[in-house]
Amino acid sequence: MAKFMIRVELHNAEPDDYDTLHNAMADQEFYRFIQDDNTQKWYKLPRAQYYYNGNIEDRNVILNSVVAAVKETYEDFEAIVTKSNGSIWTGLEELRS
Repeated sequence: MAKFMIRVELHNAEPDDYDTLHNAMADQEFYRFIQDDNTQKWYKLPRAQYYYNGNIEDRNVILNSVVAAVKETYEDFEAIVTKSNGSIWTGLEELRS
């Protein structure tokens, strides 16, 4: 399984624009939470940060999917995709069910 961290910033956006973006990104299987490999607990990512863990290995394919999702909702944006072999963090809020 390939893991990617994705960051999107909408220029001059309103909060509702991000809500729409989050839904479009989730439709592409880019999620706003990440799982700790050791504890199996889930954590919320910072605003407009997304995580992908799946079968797609190619950064270009991921970026194209990100662009398609964002363009459904907004035109003026920037995005970065990073392939990951693991993440560590501090200060993220645990996701409660």
